[in-house]
Amino acid sequence: MPTIEIVDGALNIELSGAEKFAALSGSLSFPMSHVHSVEVDEKVVDHLGLRAPGVHLPGVIAAGTYYHDGDRQFVYWHHDEIAVVVNLTDEKYDQLILGVPGSKADAEALVARLSQG
Repeated sequence: MPTIEIVDGALNIELSGAEKFAALSGSLSFPMSHVHSVEVDEKVVDHLGLRAPGVHLPGVIAAGTYYHDGDRQFVYWHHDEIAVVVNLTDEKYDQLILGVPGSKADAEALVARLSQG
């Protein structure tokens, strides 16, 4: 799972070398003022849309840039993780879809932390 931190008013998504390779992307950073909403959505990975570029092994991993219903999404999710959706405004990506290992309570804790920003 990418490291997710809030530092100096910015949401930072730090990817390891392997995560960068899978997602064909570097680490990401967004001003917290551009975070519109955050929610747990366990079904979002069932409807990701067109991948370009990145990796998708159905039921195993989804990583990279996806396009769905006119939205550009950055996705990093493994099959045993709960998906958290971060909706952004005025950014390259409309949404971040990030997998959180553990329970739904762990995912909800991340949502609470990002919502408080």
